[in-house]
Amino acid sequence: MAIYHQNNFATNLTSNILAGATTAPLNSIPSVAVDFYLALDATNINNKYEVVLCTSKNATNVNFAACTYAHTTAEEVRMVVPADELDALETAKNNLNTNFGTDGYTSSLARQAVMNGNFDVWQRGTSLALADVTIQFLADRWADYVDKNGGTLPTLTRSRQLHTSGDIANSFYFTRLATDGAGTSLGANSRGTFIQRIENGVRNLCGAGKKVTVSFWARSSITNKRICPTIELNYGTGGSPTVTEFVNGTPITLTSTWTQYTATFTTNTLVGKTFGTANNDYIQLDIHYMWGTTFGNTYVQTGVTAETFVGSGNIDIAQVQLCAGDVALPFQPKSYEEELRACQRYYEKITGVIQWSKAASSYARCMYPFKVEKRTAPTCTIKDSAGTSAKYSSVTASDVVTAGKTPISFTPGEAEFFVITCENTDTGVAAQLSELTADAEI
Repeated sequence: MAIYHQNNFATNLTSNILAGATTAPLNSIPSVAVDFYLALDATNINNKYEVVLCTSKNATNVNFAACTYAHTTAEEVRMVVPADELDALETAKNNLNTNFGTDGYTSSLARQAVMNGNFDVWQRGTSLALADVTIQFLADRWADYVDKNGGTLPTLTRSRQLHTSGDIANSFYFTRLATDGAGTSLGANSRGTFIQRIENGVRNLCGAGKKVTVSFWARSSITNKRICPTIELNYGTGGSPTVTEFVNGTPITLTSTWTQYTATFTTNTLVGKTFGTANNDYIQLDIHYMWGTTFGNTYVQTGVTAETFVGSGNIDIAQVQLCAGDVALPFQPKSYEEELRACQRYYEKITGVIQWSKAASSYARCMYPFKVEKRTAPTCTIKDSAGTSAKYSSVTASDVVTAGKTPISFTPGEAEFFVITCENTDTGVAAQLSELTADAEI
């Protein structure tokens, strides 16, 4: 496996070396001070990739801790400098290998299981007022769920915010929860949680002795505001799956400055567990920001005291990651295109003029392909040219558009496309939508 960061030196051995060797004769010697690392068989052509810490060098050789494998002149040697930059990465790789085998390091799910962790994709909009006892999505793949369980919630608004340049490296947006107060008389089972469900996370990341580590940046303008990351292991639906298991966490008291936090969770064994027949198990990452005493002691941390919204202010979160092992790896942003396509497996929103030809006064059916195949047959919504839900617009030969037409049906055609059937009394020669959504969230 090649190292993909700071490959600023590449060369070859001048002669083969044996396993256990402590010296590498190189074509050229890095012109840096020690300590530094060398990646032997850096491109893994002989399946002998390893990294050694170099402690000294002279004009023709580099000395290091004993290598594990024999190496040949055909293999490329690369340098990573300074040495401490690789420590966390190598430790994490070893943890991944221990937990998931030698291919775990390259597994995208093991490296970053959270989608849209950098909060770049917002297909649904950029601001949303939260409602009681309702799962509400805004940033793609992320949802809020609040339950006052009696009493009164404050006004809560989830939104996208722009970082001040330089706040957090490689982060442009963050998500904010704004509250206008603490809430009053919230019940013992009250809760407020920021959620993401990781498809097939249980089967791919959990098991006896296996760990996952959550990392994120957070801050709050509310003095002494606590939040708490936890995970849930859901074995899916269909048949008689094992009931959801909860792995509790440790509350964190936020400050007014951006700080990175980490939490490591030991997952449960899969021995004796039953997965649902619908093939839809998931890990649910929960970041709790409000809890009553009963809910908190059951799902947050045993013995924890209740946590209201405390007061008026903001709770900000950025760069969320969940990776295999017990080390928080450096956050690696994805391109917008890559992140968007991954999110569109679960939700897709098409806006603008969506128009197709039809015969006048006939049952006209249109099949519209989704940009990305969905996780399952989605729930679809449509709007006509006036923005009215569950309606379409009729277009005449002279391009007169009439909104408010009721389709006979509009349904997904499996997970790949959408089907709409127009009413047979429609005399238009084309039909039109202004919006189409397809929701296949877990």
